[in-house]
Amino acid sequence: GTDPVYLLKIPNPYGAPITIDGTEYPLADHTAADPADTNLYVYLTDEAHTVKVGKSPINCVFDSTSKSFVALGWGFTVTGTDLVYGEDYTYPADTGVLTILSPKAVTIRNADGVAKTTDRIMVADGVSANITLAGVNIDVSSQSDTAAFKIADNSAGNVTITLADGTTNTLKSGMYCAGLQKNGVYISETQGKLTITGTGTLTATGGDYGAGIGGGDGCDGSNITISGGTVTATGGEYGAGIGGGKSGSGSNIEISGGTVEAQGG
Repeated sequence: GTDPVYLLKIPNPYGAPITIDGTEYPLADHTAADPADTNLYVYLTDEAHTVKVGKSPINCVFDSTSKSFVALGWGFTVTGTDLVYGEDYTYPADTGVLTILSPKAVTIRNADGVAKTTDRIMVADGVSANITLAGVNIDVSSQSDTAAFKIADNSAGNVTITLADGTTNTLKSGMYCAGLQKNGVYISETQGKLTITGTGTLTATGGDYGAGIGGGDGCDGSNITISGGTVTATGGEYGAGIGGGKSGSGSNIEISGGTVEAQGG
Protein backbone atom coordinates (compact mmCIF):
# COMPACT_ATOMS: atom_id res chain seq x y z
CA GLY A 1 0.00 0.00 0.00
CA THR A 2 3.02 2.31 0.05
CA ASP A 3 3.33 4.73 -2.88
CA PRO A 4 6.42 4.03 -4.99
CA VAL A 5 9.29 6.52 -4.77
CA TYR A 6 11.95 7.43 -7.32
CA LEU A 7 15.44 8.88 -7.07
CA LEU A 8 15.95 12.58 -7.83
CA LYS A 9 19.51 13.83 -8.24
CA ILE A 10 19.78 17.60 -7.76
CA PRO A 11 23.02 19.23 -8.97
CA ASN A 12 24.35 21.79 -6.51
CA PRO A 13 27.89 22.68 -7.64
CA TYR A 14 27.80 26.12 -6.05
CA GLY A 15 26.96 25.16 -2.49
CA ALA A 16 23.51 26.67 -2.08
CA PRO A 17 20.94 25.35 0.42
CA ILE A 18 18.30 23.13 -1.17
CA THR A 19 14.61 23.26 -0.32
CA ILE A 20 12.12 20.60 -1.42
CA ASP A 21 8.42 21.16 -0.71
CA GLY A 22 9.35 23.67 1.98
CA THR A 23 11.85 21.41 3.77
CA GLU A 24 15.48 22.53 3.72
CA TYR A 25 18.29 20.04 3.17
CA PRO A 26 21.44 21.72 4.54
CA LEU A 27 24.61 21.51 2.48
CA ALA A 28 26.52 19.95 5.39
CA ASP A 29 24.08 17.04 5.45
CA HIS A 30 24.10 16.11 1.81
CA THR A 31 27.88 16.38 1.32
CA ALA A 32 28.93 14.67 4.54
CA ALA A 33 29.44 11.23 3.00
CA ASP A 34 31.51 12.49 0.07
CA PRO A 35 32.47 16.19 0.07
CA ALA A 36 33.52 15.90 -3.58
CA ASP A 37 29.99 14.91 -4.60
CA THR A 38 27.87 18.06 -4.62
CA ASN A 39 24.67 16.38 -5.78
CA LEU A 40 21.72 15.87 -3.43
CA TYR A 41 20.02 12.45 -3.78
CA VAL A 42 16.40 12.24 -2.62
CA TYR A 43 13.68 9.64 -3.09
CA LEU A 44 10.35 11.28 -3.97
CA THR A 45 6.92 10.23 -5.20
CA ASP A 46 6.12 10.79 -8.86
CA GLU A 47 3.97 13.86 -8.24
CA ALA A 48 4.82 17.54 -8.63
CA HIS A 49 7.45 18.85 -6.23
CA THR A 50 8.69 22.36 -5.56
CA VAL A 51 12.48 22.37 -5.68
CA LYS A 52 14.75 25.36 -5.12
CA VAL A 53 18.52 25.65 -5.03
CA GLY A 54 19.10 28.76 -2.94
CA LYS A 55 16.47 31.17 -4.22
CA SER A 56 16.66 29.75 -7.73
CA PRO A 57 14.00 27.29 -8.91
CA ILE A 58 14.91 24.08 -10.70
CA ASN A 59 12.30 22.52 -12.92
CA CYS A 60 11.75 18.96 -11.73
CA VAL A 61 10.01 16.69 -14.23
CA PHE A 62 9.12 13.02 -13.80
CA ASP A 63 9.58 10.90 -16.91
CA SER A 64 7.00 8.12 -16.80
CA THR A 65 8.80 6.14 -19.50
CA SER A 66 12.15 5.87 -17.74
CA LYS A 67 10.53 6.04 -14.29
CA SER A 68 13.00 8.72 -13.23
CA PHE A 69 13.17 12.42 -12.50
CA VAL A 70 14.87 14.88 -14.82
CA ALA A 71 16.22 17.96 -13.04
CA LEU A 72 16.67 20.91 -15.36
CA GLY A 73 19.02 23.39 -13.74
CA TRP A 74 22.18 25.12 -14.95
CA GLY A 75 23.11 24.83 -18.60
CA PHE A 76 26.87 25.04 -17.98
CA THR A 77 29.48 23.30 -15.89
CA VAL A 78 32.04 25.77 -14.57
CA THR A 79 35.46 24.60 -13.40
CA GLY A 80 38.73 26.18 -12.34
CA THR A 81 41.28 26.24 -9.54
CA ASP A 82 40.28 27.99 -6.31
CA LEU A 83 37.24 29.67 -7.84
CA VAL A 84 35.09 31.49 -5.30
CA TYR A 85 31.43 32.02 -6.04
CA GLY A 86 30.54 35.70 -5.74
CA GLU A 87 34.14 36.81 -6.16
CA ASP A 88 35.27 35.10 -9.36
CA TYR A 89 31.87 34.47 -10.93
CA THR A 90 28.13 34.42 -10.32
CA TYR A 91 25.60 32.09 -11.92
CA PRO A 92 22.07 32.34 -10.51
CA ALA A 93 19.84 29.66 -12.00
CA ASP A 94 16.85 32.01 -12.18
CA THR A 95 18.62 34.30 -14.69
CA GLY A 96 20.85 31.74 -16.40
CA VAL A 97 23.63 34.31 -16.83
CA LEU A 98 27.15 33.17 -15.96
CA THR A 99 29.09 36.35 -15.18
CA ILE A 100 32.90 36.27 -14.98
CA LEU A 101 34.21 38.68 -12.34
CA SER A 102 37.96 38.00 -12.11
CA PRO A 103 41.04 37.08 -14.19
CA LYS A 104 41.20 33.54 -12.75
CA ALA A 105 41.24 30.84 -15.42
CA VAL A 106 37.82 29.28 -15.89
CA THR A 107 36.63 26.47 -18.15
CA ILE A 108 33.02 26.42 -19.36
CA ARG A 109 31.20 23.54 -21.05
CA ASN A 110 27.59 22.50 -21.43
CA ALA A 111 26.38 20.49 -18.45
CA ASP A 112 25.98 16.75 -18.81
CA GLY A 113 22.86 15.95 -20.78
CA VAL A 114 22.46 19.54 -22.05
CA ALA A 115 22.90 19.57 -25.82
CA LYS A 116 21.83 23.20 -26.21
CA THR A 117 21.12 25.93 -23.69
CA THR A 118 19.69 29.43 -23.48
CA ASP A 119 21.97 30.23 -20.54
CA ARG A 120 24.48 32.97 -21.42
CA ILE A 121 28.02 34.08 -20.66
CA MET A 122 28.93 37.63 -19.59
CA VAL A 123 32.30 39.22 -18.77
CA ALA A 124 31.91 42.07 -16.29
CA ASP A 125 33.18 45.57 -16.98
CA GLY A 126 36.95 45.98 -16.61
CA VAL A 127 37.67 42.27 -16.10
CA SER A 128 40.61 40.73 -17.97
CA ALA A 129 39.07 37.28 -18.23
CA ASN A 130 40.82 34.02 -19.12
CA ILE A 131 38.11 31.68 -20.43
CA THR A 132 38.37 28.24 -22.01
CA LEU A 133 35.35 27.12 -24.00
CA ALA A 134 35.27 23.32 -23.89
CA GLY A 135 32.02 22.50 -25.66
CA VAL A 136 29.33 25.15 -25.26
CA ASN A 137 26.23 25.39 -27.42
CA ILE A 138 24.23 28.53 -26.70
CA ASP A 139 21.21 29.49 -28.79
CA VAL A 140 19.28 32.62 -27.87
CA SER A 141 18.46 33.51 -31.48
CA SER A 142 14.74 33.80 -30.65
CA GLN A 143 15.36 36.44 -27.93
CA SER A 144 15.80 40.05 -29.09
CA ASP A 145 18.53 42.13 -27.42
CA THR A 146 20.14 38.97 -26.04
CA ALA A 147 23.74 37.99 -26.75
CA ALA A 148 24.97 34.43 -26.26
CA PHE A 149 28.38 35.70 -25.06
CA LYS A 150 28.85 39.34 -24.15
CA ILE A 151 31.76 41.42 -22.93
CA ALA A 152 30.55 44.51 -21.08
CA ASP A 153 30.25 47.55 -23.35
CA ASN A 154 33.46 49.60 -23.68
CA SER A 155 35.22 47.41 -21.13
CA ALA A 156 38.94 48.07 -20.69
CA GLY A 157 39.53 44.43 -19.75
CA ASN A 158 41.51 42.14 -22.05
CA VAL A 159 39.54 38.94 -22.64
CA THR A 160 41.22 35.76 -23.87
CA ILE A 161 39.05 32.91 -25.13
CA THR A 162 40.80 29.57 -25.65
CA LEU A 163 39.01 26.97 -27.76
CA ALA A 164 39.75 23.62 -26.15
CA ASP A 165 41.26 20.98 -28.40
CA GLY A 166 38.69 18.73 -30.05
CA THR A 167 35.67 20.76 -28.91
CA THR A 168 32.93 22.45 -30.89
CA ASN A 169 31.52 25.71 -29.53
CA THR A 170 28.45 27.49 -30.91
CA LEU A 171 27.11 30.96 -30.10
CA LYS A 172 23.84 32.17 -31.66
CA SER A 173 22.48 35.53 -30.56
CA GLY A 174 19.19 37.34 -30.95
CA MET A 175 18.29 40.41 -32.99
CA TYR A 176 20.48 43.49 -32.43
CA CYS A 177 23.30 41.44 -30.87
CA ALA A 178 26.56 39.92 -32.07
CA GLY A 179 27.19 36.20 -31.65
CA LEU A 180 30.26 36.96 -29.54
CA GLN A 181 29.61 40.56 -28.57
CA LYS A 182 32.34 43.10 -27.93
CA ASN A 183 30.53 46.39 -28.12
CA GLY A 184 32.14 49.77 -28.54
CA VAL A 185 29.62 52.58 -28.54
CA TYR A 186 32.45 54.83 -29.69
CA ILE A 187 36.01 54.23 -30.93
CA SER A 188 38.28 54.40 -27.90
CA GLU A 189 41.90 53.47 -27.32
CA THR A 190 40.96 52.47 -23.78
CA GLN A 191 38.82 49.55 -24.91
CA GLY A 192 40.31 46.17 -24.06
CA LYS A 193 41.36 43.47 -26.48
CA LEU A 194 39.55 40.24 -27.35
CA THR A 195 41.87 37.36 -28.25
CA ILE A 196 40.60 34.05 -29.62
CA THR A 197 43.10 31.21 -29.61
CA GLY A 198 43.38 27.44 -29.16
CA THR A 199 42.77 24.49 -31.47
CA GLY A 200 39.02 23.91 -31.11
CA THR A 201 36.14 25.20 -33.20
CA LEU A 202 33.96 28.29 -32.71
CA THR A 203 30.88 29.24 -34.71
CA ALA A 204 29.49 32.68 -33.81
CA THR A 205 26.29 33.91 -35.48
CA GLY A 206 24.85 37.36 -34.91
CA GLY A 207 21.19 38.28 -34.98
CA ASP A 208 19.93 40.86 -37.47
CA TYR A 209 21.99 44.09 -37.21
CA GLY A 210 24.71 42.35 -35.18
CA ALA A 211 28.13 41.08 -36.22
CA GLY A 212 29.23 37.48 -35.92
CA ILE A 213 32.06 38.62 -33.66
CA GLY A 214 32.18 42.27 -32.60
CA GLY A 215 29.51 44.92 -32.29
CA GLY A 216 25.77 44.79 -31.94
CA ASP A 217 23.32 47.18 -33.58
CA GLY A 218 24.87 50.64 -33.93
CA CYS A 219 28.06 49.60 -32.17
CA ASP A 220 31.69 49.26 -33.20
CA GLY A 221 33.76 46.09 -33.03
CA SER A 222 37.42 46.81 -32.43
CA ASN A 223 40.60 45.39 -30.85
CA ILE A 224 39.97 41.77 -31.90
CA THR A 225 42.72 39.22 -32.56
CA ILE A 226 42.32 35.63 -33.74
CA SER A 227 45.51 33.57 -33.37
CA GLY A 228 44.20 30.00 -33.43
CA GLY A 229 41.26 27.67 -33.78
CA THR A 230 38.74 27.14 -36.54
CA VAL A 231 36.45 30.16 -36.41
CA THR A 232 33.32 30.83 -38.45
CA ALA A 233 31.77 34.26 -37.86
CA THR A 234 28.50 35.14 -39.59
CA GLY A 235 26.85 38.52 -39.23
CA GLY A 236 23.12 39.03 -39.23
CA GLU A 237 21.43 41.39 -41.68
CA TYR A 238 23.61 44.54 -42.01
CA GLY A 239 26.21 43.11 -39.60
CA ALA A 240 29.85 42.34 -40.37
CA GLY A 241 31.26 38.85 -40.04
CA ILE A 242 33.94 40.29 -37.76
CA GLY A 243 33.69 43.99 -36.88
CA GLY A 244 30.80 46.36 -36.38
CA GLY A 245 27.07 45.90 -36.27
CA LYS A 246 24.68 47.95 -38.39
CA SER A 247 26.00 51.54 -38.62
CA GLY A 248 29.02 50.56 -36.53
CA SER A 249 32.62 50.32 -37.68
CA GLY A 250 35.38 47.77 -37.26
CA SER A 251 38.99 48.60 -36.46
CA ASN A 252 42.22 47.08 -35.18
CA ILE A 253 41.25 43.53 -36.20
CA GLU A 254 44.11 41.06 -36.67
CA ILE A 255 44.09 37.44 -37.85
CA SER A 256 47.47 35.84 -37.21
CA GLY A 257 46.65 32.13 -37.08
CA GLY A 258 43.97 29.48 -37.22
CA THR A 259 41.38 29.05 -39.94
CA VAL A 260 38.87 31.86 -40.20
CA GLU A 261 35.75 32.28 -42.31
CA ALA A 262 33.84 35.54 -41.95
CA GLN A 263 30.60 36.35 -43.75
CA GLY A 264 28.73 39.64 -43.47
CA GLY A 265 24.98 39.88 -43.50
